[in-house]
Formats: sequence, structure tokens, C-alpha cells
Amino acid sequence: MKKTLLVILLSMFLFQTHSFSQNYQVQVGAFLEAVPSNYFSDRGVENVYMSQDHNGIIYYFAGKFNSEEEANAKKQEVMDKGFENARVIDLVAKKKNCENPCFPKNSDEVVLIDGNTPTFSDVPRPTPSSYVYEDENMYIRAIFFDFDKYNLREKSKRELDNIKSVMEKNPNLKLCVYAHTDAKGSIEYNERLSKNRANSALNYLKGLGIDVSGVDVKTFGESKPIAKNATTEGTDSPEGRQYNRRVVFALVNTDGEIEPNVVEPINVPDYLRI
Repeated sequence: MKKTLLVILLSMFLFQTHSFSQNYQVQVGAFLEAVPSNYFSDRGVENVYMSQDHNGIIYYFAGKFNSEEEANAKKQEVMDKGFENARVIDLVAKKKNCENPCFPKNSDEVVLIDGNTPTFSDVPRPTPSSYVYEDENMYIRAIFFDFDKYNLREKSKRELDNIKSVMEKNPNLKLCVYAHTDAKGSIEYNERLSKNRANSALNYLKGLGIDVSGVDVKTFGESKPIAKNATTEGTDSPEGRQYNRRVVFALVNTDGEIEPNVVEPINVPDYLRI
């Protein structure tokens, strides 16, 4: 009798765990600026949530689902209503292979849309859409800087050369530049340093013949780290600070939506993630 009861209880537990394990979510789109609260509902997409990453990019989601089939059905529904960049995010795979952005929770901002409480805050890396892609060298990658410097490394120049090629093949896309520092120095000094780093990238692109007058530039100083500036014991983390000394790029289409499959994520090691 006890054995039978134990089996029943275990079966109920496994059923509930399976039933409530929401391993998939649908990303509707990503934008530079927040869209009006009725932007999605007016187009027939309800229960949309918003999450902002450490570069100020705003992502919108249409919920979590128990199965990939449910998520794909929702994605198709969203696409049929005009959101062509909708995609399914496998949260289990994302957690296992978590590359940036699995942003620091304390620097994410989750905002309620359409009257429901969100249960998630991580921002997924998108997958391909209409972006012109030829080979792996056509990805846009972040560039990194030496401590207290804003001059470009040779590798950074090669990455900026790639940006020129990408922009030439996608003339309808707008470039966005997001500049950061580590936590050494004052807040004011690091804000100036992040501006100098953004300008170094822009000046190099301008020298390549790119019109930078319409580039969207945001500078964050030390306020948006993706890695630990110091260990949990309080000692300095030079490796973590190196990840934070960066300029990140994005491309935006004419609707103000971030174009998927453009930026290669920064892979921050587990022991350095915040």
C-alpha cells in the first residue's frame, strides 16, 4: 500500500513538473526605443512583455510555452500578424550554452505590458532573418580596449573593416554603437572614456568612407558590466574588467527594429558572469 502510494505521488510530481516546465518562449522583436503599449495589441498580439538589456535594446516576448510545438504555433501566429522576425527561444539550450546576453539580473529592466506579470528577464540571442549573410567574417563583433585607453587594437580595426562590408551589403540598416568601461576610476571619468571609445570606432569607420552622421551612439561608462570587475572576496578581477572594456554594435532596420543574426555574442566564462 505504501509502495503504491509512493508511486502515485511520484507520478503526480513528475506530471506537474512536466506540465509546468515552460522551456520555450517567443520573441516578437527587438527595438532601440520602447513602442507604444498598444503597438502589439492593435495588431492582435496580446500578453507581450518587455525586457531591456545592458545596451538599452528593448526586447518583446509573447510568453513561455511547455513544448516547442506550442511555441512554434505561437510564432507562426505572431508572424501572420506582421511580425516577421518572431522566433522561438529554447530556454534549456540557452541556459546550457549561455552566451552574453545572459545579462546581469541587476542591470536588466523588465517592464509589464498588457497587464500580466512577467516571470522572466533574460534576453535571448536572436537567429537569422533577412540579413545578408555570406560567411562568418560578416558577423559584427564587439571590440575591446586596454585599460584606460581608447586607441584601437589591430584586431579591432579588422572587426570595424567587417562592419564596413556588412553596411555596404545592407544599406537600409542603421548602425548603433554602445560603449562601456570597467569600474576603475570615477564615474565621470569613465563616462568620458566610454565616449572616447565610441568616437575611436566612429572615426575609424569614417576613415573607411562610412557616413557616421546617422549612427546611434550610447555611452554607459562603467554602469553596465557583463563580467565581474572584482571577485566575491573583493579582490580585483583583471580578466573580468577586460570583458567590460568594450564597444558593442547593432544594426537597425527602417522600422526601428534590431536586425537579428548580425552581432556575434560575447562569451563570458561562467566564473566571471555576474
